[in-house]
Parts: sequence; C-alpha cells; structure tokens
Amino acid sequence: MAIERAAAQALAAVERVRSLFSSSAQAPPPAGPSLGAAAQAVAAVGQRASGLSNELTGQHQGLVAETTGVLTGNDHADSTLHEQLEAAAAATRRGREELDEIAARTRSLARSAVTADTPAGQRAALRALRAEVARASSVVNSTAAQASGIAAQIRALEYRSGS
Repeated sequence: MAIERAAAQALAAVERVRSLFSSSAQAPPPAGPSLGAAAQAVAAVGQRASGLSNELTGQHQGLVAETTGVLTGNDHADSTLHEQLEAAAAATRRGREELDEIAARTRSLARSAVTADTPAGQRAALRALRAEVARASSVVNSTAAQASGIAAQIRALEYRSGS
C-alpha cells in the first residue's frame, strides 16, 4: 500500500505543478501598424489640415509635431514590448509541453510502481518517481527565471507621454 500512496503523491505533485501553466499560452496577436506608422499618419493629417485654416496653424503644427515625436519615440518601446510578450508566451508553451511529457512519464511510472513486487523494484520505482517530481520542479524554476527576466525588461521600457 505504501508504494501506491507514494506513486499517487508523486503524480499529484506533478499535476499540481502542471496546473500552473496555461494550457493555451498564446503569443500576442501579430503587431498591427506600428507607432511609427501612426506618427507618419498624424504628420500627414497635420499637413493637410494646416492648409485649411491659417487661424490656428501655429498651435496645430505644434500639436502635430509633439504627437508625432511622442509616437515615434515610443515605437521602439512598443516593438520591444511585443517581442517580450511573444517570448513570455513561448516560454510558457515550452514549460507546458515539458510538463505534459513529465506528467505522462509519471503516470506510466505510477502504474508500473504498483505492480512492482520486490523491494528493489519498489525502490527503483520510487527513485524514478522522485526524479520526475524533481524534473517538474526544475521546469517551474527555469520558466520562473525566464519570466522574471522578461518582466524586468518590460518594466524597464520607457514610454514618453505628451504634455
């Protein structure tokens, strides 16, 4: 009975760890028009609008210049954010795939552990189950380290704001 309980505990531990990873880690949607393209559009509209009225032309041109500068300046940060979100989704997918494989091996080992009829066979089964639990823990630690690095890079991004 002890071997069955140990096998069930190992399987439960791996399944708990596996549940931490989303089953649908998706990359962010493809990047749409960039902020650089938006800046160009604002500049083009500004040029067209400035010809319509001379009354507020100076103020309008200042607004267009400021908005274009902010959008252009934030284009790199926006692209970097998208790249980091893609990296986070990829890390989560890889972790989930690894944990799926570990869970499958653990289920198989748990089934074979209960049929082990010798003390040596039971010890070998327990060692194998412990190794799978350790692998699952390693995947979590590795993915957490990747996520921490990605989060730090995202926090370091600087978006300018208009006045």
